[in-house]
This record gives sequence, C-alpha cells and structure tokens, in this order.
Amino acid sequence: MSALELIDQVPEFARLVALEIKRELKPQDDEITQNEAWRDYGRSWIKKYSDMGMLTSTFHGNKRMYSRAEIERVKAKENAVIRLKID
Repeated sequence: MSALELIDQVPEFARLVALEIKRELKPQDDEITQNEAWRDYGRSWIKKYSDMGMLTSTFHGNKRMYSRAEIERVKAKENAVIRLKID
C-alpha cells in the first residue's frame, strides 16, 4: 500500500474514531432501530453480517437495536477487502 493510498484512508479512519468516541460518551445516540438500520444500510446487508456474527443487536423493550458505530466499522472492513481485491 502506497503512502497516497494511506492518506486517502485517513478521513474514513477519523470518522470511525469519532463514531466510537460518540458511542462511548452517549451510547443512546449511537443506537438505531432495526428498521432504521435496514433503511440506511439495506435489509439484506444487515441480515448478512448479523448472520455471520459480525453485527450484534440488543433489545430495548420490543425493539431490536443496532450500533451505528459497529455497522460503520463492519462496512469499513468490507470496503477494505474490496479495495484489496481490486489491487
């Protein structure tokens, strides 16, 4: 990986760090419902990574909740794998 490729990844890394900090400081702001997750990231994508055990959910009452930071982290891993396959 070249220095230019690393530099291109800095903003994405910074965004993920910011999401993790937000998750630690205000966990309630990080949580989204299953329906929001399906709408924002796609139902099949959420189900795929949940079934693989890469995404975890919790229940608040009768609502299934996901962590936006966790979803974004898995999405970043997926993007990294795609970039490796392209190179």
